[in-house]
Amino acid sequence: MDDDVALSLAFSERLAEKKLFLFVDVEDKAMQMEGNSGITEGVMSNVVTENGSAQVNSGEEVPYVIDWDNLQIEPIAEDQIGSAVPLMSEDAMYAFLGLQAEDERAEQARAELPVDESEVVNAATNSIFDGETIDNWTWFMQQLQKAIGNPPNLAISSDACKGIEKAVKAIFPWAEHRECFLHLMKNFVKQFQGPVFGRMYPAARTFQPAYHDYLMNKIYEASSKVKPYLDQHHSLLWMRSKFLEEIKCEHNTNNVAEVWNNWVKDIKDFPIAELADILRTKFMELYAKRRKIGEKLAGHSILPIVV
Repeated sequence: MDDDVALSLAFSERLAEKKLFLFVDVEDKAMQMEGNSGITEGVMSNVVTENGSAQVNSGEEVPYVIDWDNLQIEPIAEDQIGSAVPLMSEDAMYAFLGLQAEDERAEQARAELPVDESEVVNAATNSIFDGETIDNWTWFMQQLQKAIGNPPNLAISSDACKGIEKAVKAIFPWAEHRECFLHLMKNFVKQFQGPVFGRMYPAARTFQPAYHDYLMNKIYEASSKVKPYLDQHHSLLWMRSKFLEEIKCEHNTNNVAEVWNNWVKDIKDFPIAELADILRTKFMELYAKRRKIGEKLAGHSILPIVV
């Protein structure tokens, strides 16, 4: 938004739904005057009238009105920042394309196939371990290495788990190990409170090293304990400005892993063989559903890799 008029228009356009999302980048400016927001004179000079309009100095009536005294601004939850609301869910699209009806007809005509229980048990014993120890994480990284090889530009993102950190250094010593910023801040706010420490968020998101350093210096000035705390407990990369340019992935949270956790949360306590079998089934159904949707979208102006 370029000026206060654009802001007031935005409030007007969203008056019915009573919801406006604002993504704000706060900067310190040397010559900026402190005080109330300088709303353009003559546009928002008066308070709301009963009929939902405002009178400007010239007597001209304008359609957009803001009651600044009663305005409540609530911050967006960290895990929702940057997220988009889908116009149609995957399940809804599946049904819309007629694929759900096709499945129901096929299910009626298909006999139930037998399952080899021994294969399920073997799959389970080869993919699940019983605790987050250094040895187990090292084993996990070894299996990952067998699957993906040794790519030169590799980023691994995790929370601040010492077992994972040591396992990554042992198996992928060249990899860029990143720490989930959301997990970091959950620990950080237990130690440091106050508005000045809110600079951690823009410091993590900015791609400009100089701006990151500027914000962090402001935080260090507020408390001499911050830098030693971060160096000792959160030494991995959590700031975008320090990410390798060769790895074009800007994620500094593990939200994608949290989506996975939410997807399987109801089956985590199942017996191992049953857990592995349900996971296998969920994967097969997910891949088959997306493949069928992609086949229905053939011929449309969509990137081939998306289809």
